[in-house]
Amino acid sequence: MSPADEVGGGEGLIRHHGMAQVASAEGVLYALTVPQLQLLSRTSVFPSSPTSLLCSPDCQWVLASTQDSDLGPKVFYTRSLLCLVEDEPPVSTTLPIWLTSRACWAPDEAARLMVMHRNNDSGQLAITTYELGAKQSQEGVDVVVQQIASFLLPDTMTPPHLMKGHGSQVILLVSGPELVLFTIQGLQLAAFQDHQRPVTSLWVDQSRVLTASFDLSLRVYVWNKENKFPVLKSCYHLLGGSHRWASGFTHVESDSMSIVGVEARSIGTSILRSYCFNMQRGSDDCVN
Repeated sequence: MSPADEVGGGEGLIRHHGMAQVASAEGVLYALTVPQLQLLSRTSVFPSSPTSLLCSPDCQWVLASTQDSDLGPKVFYTRSLLCLVEDEPPVSTTLPIWLTSRACWAPDEAARLMVMHRNNDSGQLAITTYELGAKQSQEGVDVVVQQIASFLLPDTMTPPHLMKGHGSQVILLVSGPELVLFTIQGLQLAAFQDHQRPVTSLWVDQSRVLTASFDLSLRVYVWNKENKFPVLKSCYHLLGGSHRWASGFTHVESDSMSIVGVEARSIGTSILRSYCFNMQRGSDDCVN
């Protein structure tokens, strides 16, 4: 990399199977081996634009996007980034949308992609869902993209700043202090307004959902999957330190045993707070 090609934020790095893809602040996509960091390919994606990367659950696809641009997001066939043929660009396609703001993959599908963008006609925020596949042809590999759903977000909804997928049908959006769940067809499943200040981080896994907020609390929700669509239930909240010393939680992650939150301090530093689950489950599946 040249000195100008500095790596952007955390969304500009993905790693899998001994390989890494890195997007620079100049909109260049690099593929490297790990841990040797041998350069495999260098591709200009969005010149002079910070680029975010998202890898599909099957690791066959990499989404490259830049926020609020007239250039549509690009999807790359991962294998072509790792094994470039001389004088041929990597296999990719550009999605027919623009002014993209957020995106996520459906974790239970191999390559189902949900993208938030501006609607072509009205300019209203929309979420469109695509299925991706690779088809072998005489010329090589062709990318097959099929749109399977699309819907407009309510006019009254503040533009979401966080977006995650659950299962194959559910999208979780955070808008200010509110957590809202939709299906990929646009059916609103639930809305939670448990926080007093904006949500800063969203964690989603097969068992639960966690939110962190500047109100210095973490909220814990659990999934009930007995219905056609999973139902999310609000269980309890966890408090951080004193507002005198802290400005709020900025990040949260979890596994089956514990929760870890990053608490920002007023003096500019941060601390980690860890919470352990009591593994005794009640009939409501909320874990203390």
